[in-house]
Amino acid sequence: MYKRVKCKDKDTQAKIDALMQTQGLLKPEVKKLWVDALLSGKYSQGMSVLRRGNNFCCLGVLCDLYAEDHPSWQWKQMSSIEWTFRDTASGDAWGVMPPHAVGNWTDVDTRNAAVIYDGRRQFLTSLNDEGVSFEVIAGLIINQL
Repeated sequence: MYKRVKCKDKDTQAKIDALMQTQGLLKPEVKKLWVDALLSGKYSQGMSVLRRGNNFCCLGVLCDLYAEDHPSWQWKQMSSIEWTFRDTASGDAWGVMPPHAVGNWTDVDTRNAAVIYDGRRQFLTSLNDEGVSFEVIAGLIINQL
């Protein structure tokens, strides 16, 4: 289990505390799965979509974990590199953001999951697409979600 680390800078800690009050916290078991997966080396980091070829954004990794626990959700290859994440039961398909079902599974609105990075509130999707590594994103998840 991961423990939350307190920030030495009081202003940043206040921002983190306020943010956590508005978005909630990840279920501990999901947090552990997600952080372990991000740090595992199993996933190559991609940008802009949940999955492109064998590259995943940080939320695409979370969707992949969700699919392991929910067999009706699967990746469907649309072209040589484009993939969608779809529910075979309903036909719902997602390519850029995770479905609401993933957020329900985590207890956090993963589509809008935000952390304090460089002193300001930023979405995990933006950090991922700006090239912030999975290692740094995993640390932010541990400490702030």
